[in-house]
Amino acid sequence: METELKLLLADSSDLDRLLEALDPPSRLLHQRNTYYDDQARTWAQAGLALRLRWVDDRCTLTIKGRGHFQGRFSVRPEAEIPLDREVSQACAEGGALLARLARGLAVDHGMGGEARDWGTLPLRVVGTLHTLRRICHLPGDYRDLGSLEVDTTTYPDGSVRWEVEAEREGTAVELAAIETRLRGFFEERGIAWQPSRGSKREVLGKILEGERDA
Repeated sequence: METELKLLLADSSDLDRLLEALDPPSRLLHQRNTYYDDQARTWAQAGLALRLRWVDDRCTLTIKGRGHFQGRFSVRPEAEIPLDREVSQACAEGGALLARLARGLAVDHGMGGEARDWGTLPLRVVGTLHTLRRICHLPGDYRDLGSLEVDTTTYPDGSVRWEVEAEREGTAVELAAIETRLRGFFEERGIAWQPSRGSKREVLGKILEGERDA
């Protein structure tokens, strides 16, 4: 289960202010995220996002399910497995092998459909995103809150979104307290943000639908 707060920054100037306020990145990750579905949109209709993520030569298969909000924290089921280089290359364009692997992962985690043939159709690429992820620790009095993931994501239409993700665990009261303190950190530094309630996969879908409608 994944529990995270997602904040959408207004523009690149707010990104610059945030990076100046945080500790220097402890890690820089260049991610290539490719999403898949079959021709019948079986996965989307089941509320599942199916993704291969490459970081350097490492690839991870991830499935995320429908979730709910606990305050402003998104809580959703998540399952993932690493793929070796040969398998990831074979799955890069979708196909039957990726469908078998993804179906097995989904069913193992109670995220698949009940029909016997659910998720067996070959998969195809929906779209690819490129994300620069910076993992930065909060400074000073906020250091106990840990680190933030600061993302710059470029979508297929060339648009860019700047997001901050804070993955945390805790009770509803504890999560609300974390949110309040993070909000204070941003406001003290004049960094404009709003809750981001749409996942990267959902934003991608809206962009692609817009292209079809154009």
